Amino acid sequence: MRSKINSRVDVDVINMFINSLTWGYRRYNYWAGNTWLTGKLPIGRDDALRLVRDGEIIGVWQCYSLALDEDCVFRDVVVFEADIDECEDAESRLECVVNWARERRDSLRPILNLMPTIWWNGNKSLYFINYLLEPVVASAELRRPWVKLLDELGMDMAVTEAKHAFRVPGTPHPRTGNVGKFLSLDFSVINKLIINRVPSRILFEDVKPPAKKVDPRLISRVVRSSRDATKKLPNWVQQLIEYLRKTGELCHYGRLAIAEWLLYLGHSEDEIVDVFKAASDFNEERTRYHIKYAYEHWISQGRLPISCKTVRERCNGHEIPEDLRCPGEGS
Repeated sequence: MRSKINSRVDVDVINMFINSLTWGYRRYNYWAGNTWLTGKLPIGRDDALRLVRDGEIIGVWQCYSLALDEDCVFRDVVVFEADIDECEDAESRLECVVNWARERRDSLRPILNLMPTIWWNGNKSLYFINYLLEPVVASAELRRPWVKLLDELGMDMAVTEAKHAFRVPGTPHPRTGNVGKFLSLDFSVINKLIINRVPSRILFEDVKPPAKKVDPRLISRVVRSSRDATKKLPNWVQQLIEYLRKTGELCHYGRLAIAEWLLYLGHSEDEIVDVFKAASDFNEERTRYHIKYAYEHWISQGRLPISCKTVRERCNGHEIPEDLRCPGEGS
């Protein structure tokens, strides 16, 4: 007989998180007492949802592979964990870990600039969950500056290993019974999973860096005369901009499309920043960082901006116009 849904879990949070991962061939882990027991067979999304909701699984590997004999890869996320011992006996552990993080905001700035998903685990840890744009082999090593920074902050370095399991958001912590919370980049409690993906090369040594380095200051000095007057912003990108202006919301790939297409057509950094001021979560420093990155690592390399169909597929109906019209689909 199947067990009933565990009343101590947050089903909405579990759904959001499980749906953000790639399933079908992902290895999984059981929590049994104080021991992680590794599952040997891959499971699909629906089975994962059921097992987590029922309390049978509360942790998953960062590892993903297509066959039992294949090496694992970081497919979706890399997690940085701050395990804050001084909050062990705090009356309010959430308040304690938030205060710890806010006191170290400047030291945490390089991590926060990645715009990670931040999760308090219900006890004394903060997860900084970094979603990846592309997979990385499990043997990849973190860049040395990241290793140094994480070590200085007392982060749990084992969590950055592909075969390390991390707790599924929405499941109760076994020591406290608390179900954790998502936090914003200023460490306030929020009620939804916000995903911002970063290129793997930002984090890992083994990823080939761009062949050409571009001075980020060049982005503010785009030569207007270089614009091709025959090229106009695609209608579907304009549709994304209008949606952002009306709702204040837009999925990550929609925002990426706006930035890349405006850069491609020669708009300046300041002009693009003005567009994103309509976002309800607008942060100028973070916005400029991502615009610079899009220019240095994509547009300046001669690559075409992201396509409409890719945006629609990746956003999957979340914070995107329902009637988004891609080229060739008619009116």
